[in-house]
Amino acid sequence: NILQSSGLDFKGTDRHSTVNGEALDQALIEAYAKQRGFDRNDPAQFKQAADKLSEFMAAAQAARKEGLTSQADYAVEQLKFSASSYLAHAAQNPPIAEAELKSYYDAQIKIAAGLEFNLEHLAFDNEISARAAEAALATGKSFSQLISESTGKPGVGVAGAIGWTNLAILPEAVRGPLLALKSGGAMQTAVAHKNVWHLLHVLETRPLAAQNFSDVRAILQKRLEQERAAKALDKVRSEAVIVQE
Repeated sequence: NILQSSGLDFKGTDRHSTVNGEALDQALIEAYAKQRGFDRNDPAQFKQAADKLSEFMAAAQAARKEGLTSQADYAVEQLKFSASSYLAHAAQNPPIAEAELKSYYDAQIKIAAGLEFNLEHLAFDNEISARAAEAALATGKSFSQLISESTGKPGVGVAGAIGWTNLAILPEAVRGPLLALKSGGAMQTAVAHKNVWHLLHVLETRPLAAQNFSDVRAILQKRLEQERAAKALDKVRSEAVIVQE
């Protein structure tokens, strides 16, 4: 019995809830209560979770009755949810140890190289647009003028200021070219990263005032989880056998 094995006391809750004759699994209620941050030892809060899940189940039953669950859109949402659940699990398991987090912090400080960059940015979703921008810069057009002319144009994903940032936050592919421009100026050759072509303009630099580990711990943990998820996705993508006919 899941209620007994959990060690929780659900006095006052209905252990045999049904919605239109369909059993409402207590494990689902417990999981939903945990997601919402409810106190599962509080019968009132546990009942609140059960009531909300009852609404969800009634709506899901109505969707099945009307045939909505057999539609392609429904299947797509199921796939997206399954994928996001897998990536969330990969990001947090095994739990990130404090030593790993501290090591990650030290690595980010090293990557940042003691500098902050004030940047302008152009990003293109195809190489042809990127090469056209390179050619415009080569003729003497200013980066700011190119941003103004590129905004909203086909093939341009980003056109504008980034502001102050550091190398550790930016994709690895652009770090070397930016370090070469630490005295100022614009990249003359777009750098490709995940099918996006980037041009960056260094307006100015300043020494990096690194924050204490304790002040950025939560941010670093989130970033490390995102990197774990990205690696997990790359792995399953590389191992997948995909045949399109």
